[in-house]
Amino acid sequence: MARRIATEYRNILIDLNLTQFEEFMHFLQEADIQTEVRIFENGDKECILYDEYSMIPLAFRNMGSYLKCTGNFVVYNWNIAYALQRSLQQFKGNAICYRIYRGEIIEYEYVQGQIMKITEIKNGKKQLIYYSEDTFPYVQQQLYDSNKIETQIAEIKAEIDCLLDQRITAHKAKVADIDEQLKSLVKKLFILEA
Repeated sequence: MARRIATEYRNILIDLNLTQFEEFMHFLQEADIQTEVRIFENGDKECILYDEYSMIPLAFRNMGSYLKCTGNFVVYNWNIAYALQRSLQQFKGNAICYRIYRGEIIEYEYVQGQIMKITEIKNGKKQLIYYSEDTFPYVQQQLYDSNKIETQIAEIKAEIDCLLDQRITAHKAKVADIDEQLKSLVKKLFILEA
């Protein structure tokens, strides 16, 4: 079996309440990982994980009722990688995880703690290994949100067309008011199309 060289986490996102943060720290202790926690005046926390090669800082921003961990980092220690994998699953985190082996990379996409897709990357080529059928509601929601924006764009364009027609026949006093409305709608359209 190929030996893992490193594990790279990208776009990691885990939200934890204070009890879950303690559970997270317990996972790390169970894995016999050396840690240091720093607490800042604003309630933010930084959990530093130490392995034989480096230190990995995990920043937890204080969001009021919970802590938000985001970031990108590379892990060389298998115990740390396993504890982070368990944390993603336990606390329904999101991330793209690259398990790096000699000659190939296996990409795991976590959504809400579940592995949604596994892809093998070898010699610059990607091959889909696994795709979860449970992603359908997730993808469907993304498509719905995408269609909602397109509907808004169409509505704004129709409103702009209507105002342009009114502008042609409007009195001079009304033209400035129509121009202000057009300016506002064009700004909204620009934001939505971006």
